[in-house]
Amino acid sequence: MKRAFYLTLLLVLAAPCLAWADAPDGEAAKLAAAAAPVVDNVLAAIQAHDYDRVRKDFADDLRKSLSADRLAAGFAEAEKKSGPVVGKELAEAKKSGGVVHLVYTLKMTKAPDFSLRFTFKDGDPSWKIQGLWIGLREDPAKPASNDESDAIVKAAKPVIDNFLAALKDKDYARLEKDYSVEMLKAQAAGGAKKAGEAIEAKWGPFVAAEFDRVETTNLNNLVYYRVSRAKMTTMLKLVFAKDDPTHRIAGVWEKPANPGAIPFYKAVKPVVDRFFAAWAARDYAAMGTDFDAGMRAKASAAELKYITEKDDDEHGAFESAEFDWVEEKGDFMVVHFRVNRVKSPTWLQLVFRKGDPAHQISGWWEGPL
Repeated sequence: MKRAFYLTLLLVLAAPCLAWADAPDGEAAKLAAAAAPVVDNVLAAIQAHDYDRVRKDFADDLRKSLSADRLAAGFAEAEKKSGPVVGKELAEAKKSGGVVHLVYTLKMTKAPDFSLRFTFKDGDPSWKIQGLWIGLREDPAKPASNDESDAIVKAAKPVIDNFLAALKDKDYARLEKDYSVEMLKAQAAGGAKKAGEAIEAKWGPFVAAEFDRVETTNLNNLVYYRVSRAKMTTMLKLVFAKDDPTHRIAGVWEKPANPGAIPFYKAVKPVVDRFFAAWAARDYAAMGTDFDAGMRAKASAAELKYITEKDDDEHGAFESAEFDWVEEKGDFMVVHFRVNRVKSPTWLQLVFRKGDPAHQISGWWEGPL
């Protein structure tokens, strides 16, 4: 699976509510209006510091995992950083993979603002909250100007050079030398070594890296490198917080530079797209459209429904899937994905028989990351 070292502000809470800044339009307005009683109750309860009331509309799994004490601690941390909430506005409302996502921008008395995200199960008339997150609001990334790019890379160059050299030498202790404190706390002990070895097993040893581009957000600078590995070319993203004068690495991602360029993945992509579209729509009959005879005999629509709903209970509803890598195993080709679910991500493998011009699916496995 793709391993990502990453930094997010792991506060799971809500914040006081005042009023809409602007009325949303269309489908977003309908979703926001339908969820408003639940959302408003949560926000008003936090404004009153009544965290037991906050949990009133939590789904059972969320209630078990998120205590009133954790809510109180998270909200206190956010308020300490940016002050009380003085307003909010709807930033995003959408449906994806059977999940309703509502994201609000919380206006605080001092910068930076926070984003608050709710997830609900689409079609649930009770609007039980499946997930609740708060974090620093980050704008979409934009390309840096040439001057900005030069300055950002120059300032971070000693850190970047050390990281790339350590990656090539497989010196993971040295690689972590320039990680931010938050980054080190976020990953498990030995996380860099485990991730690096997993990536090398899939895509081959590091050969060289070439600068690609710089993007910026209101919070971070994102520096991209095109990495040549023995098996394929990948894209490496290094994240640097703008408010860190030491230029410690706040996040690292690596993934195939162009999954569609991988010949086998390009060939099976129409099948893959149909499979995931049917999964997102909960169309269990359509999920098996491209199964081969052996798979169809084993996995009826009813069986697929049972399997996916069982996994939904454990990991949360399917949201999206990201291509990871292609593996050759004897007479089969195995395409690996990371599946993003409401509660926790999973890995997924789709198996195809070599020489099958129809690229029918011969196997399907999923498990926790």
